[in-house]
Amino acid sequence: MNFSLKTINDQPLVWLVILMSCIPYIILNNHNLPAIAPWFMPATLGELIQPFSIWRLWTPTFVHYTLPHLLTNLYLWWLFASKIESESRTELIIVLIISAACANLCQWWLVGPKFGGLSGVVYALMGYLWVLHRYGGKNNYHFDPVIAILMLGIIPLSATGLLGKLANYAHLGGLMCGIVLAFTYLKIIKENNKN
Repeated sequence: MNFSLKTINDQPLVWLVILMSCIPYIILNNHNLPAIAPWFMPATLGELIQPFSIWRLWTPTFVHYTLPHLLTNLYLWWLFASKIESESRTELIIVLIISAACANLCQWWLVGPKFGGLSGVVYALMGYLWVLHRYGGKNNYHFDPVIAILMLGIIPLSATGLLGKLANYAHLGGLMCGIVLAFTYLKIIKENNKN
């Protein structure tokens, strides 16, 4: 990672998410799990759609339980998100907001509220970058395919329980969301070019 002031100025959203992901981890390590309970999604849909609870659809994205969990997600976030933000901050904001909501809803709906992590968004970014590189001709969105193979391999491997409890539905939901967003983006570009 390049920690210069220039990269912070050029990619403030990337670094803001990194900071926001560190805050609950520090709180968790200093004050235990109840201290970050408001960051989790509520138990029921009724609670979630309350006016002052809807933000909890996004906050689990920033919760990490272990240092390896945090560092892995932050590295992959930086690797993928910096490619997008260097081209369009608005594009990254849209992908972040939509994919975090989709990934968290998938995990919450199918498993329940006790989960956290940026990995749903990371999988969304991977899918988004891959589609736009492969079908949109964005060469700067290329990334090492070994990373994709490892990330995709984690999904079935973690389903066996060998890797402990991972938020597989968030991973799958994020990946599908990123792919859909990328194809939607390509369709919008194609329509705009016709006019």
